Amino acid sequence: MLTNLTTKREVAHYLNFRLGSQWYGLDVKNVIEVLHFVKLTELPNTGESLLGLMTLREHVLSVLDMRRLFNLTDVSFQLNTPIVAARSSKGMIGLVVDEVDQVATVNTDQLIAYKGPYVSQISSVARIGESLLLIIDPSILDKYVNVQT
Repeated sequence: MLTNLTTKREVAHYLNFRLGSQWYGLDVKNVIEVLHFVKLTELPNTGESLLGLMTLREHVLSVLDMRRLFNLTDVSFQLNTPIVAARSSKGMIGLVVDEVDQVATVNTDQLIAYKGPYVSQISSVARIGESLLLIIDPSILDKYVNVQT
């Protein structure tokens, strides 16, 4: 009797986006869609990472500048600047990023738990060839979600 020795590897899928020169990943379970930049409704007295509000299919979303969240230098936004509409455990949010690339399929054995200085933003690191993909912890987005969506 033959026994199949191959075991099924678990995989995860991450939307890859760039901030500065570094690539990040967000689990596709948390991604609604990728949009082009839109006019935002500005809010007074908000943290500098929160750019304003937008609507998406009758929902009001807070829009977060991920560059500012990671303390990177500001860039000017263009009409083709991507906004990733995403879900956190508390609702939907828009994430402004520099570039969106592809969905990466990552074997779970490629993931390494991360416990460095960005522990509140990064949950793990994926080794993809010679590159590292920093995996965003979606729970960090909760405090920016407009819970009235």
